[in-house]
Amino acid sequence: MPMKKKKHKSLPNRYRTGNFTIDAAKNYLYKKVDQITPNVYSAFCLVLSRNYGWDAEEIAKLFAETQSLWCDSLTDGRDMTQICLDEIGIDVRAGAENPIEGAEDFLVETEE
Repeated sequence: MPMKKKKHKSLPNRYRTGNFTIDAAKNYLYKKVDQITPNVYSAFCLVLSRNYGWDAEEIAKLFAETQSLWCDSLTDGRDMTQICLDEIGIDVRAGAENPIEGAEDFLVETEE
């Protein structure tokens, strides 16, 4: 009796076939990033508005400045997360144990 192929459980059904390709993986990743990114930006907008009283114009100016900084880092080849760590001491990279000294007092635990 032939052995069944093991299916990868973390991918949607349409990607769990023997025809899984790099292009399909990239498309899946891009789709997830497109879903997550607006949520991250929205969270920052809400915090700036609720906690610091920023209005929409101030937040838009901030985003314009971040885009400029992002373009600069792409041009000079520097990693944005490393710049953040070097200049202000915040480690936002995945798996960072202590992104900010004392941050554990402020972090919200979420259920997975």
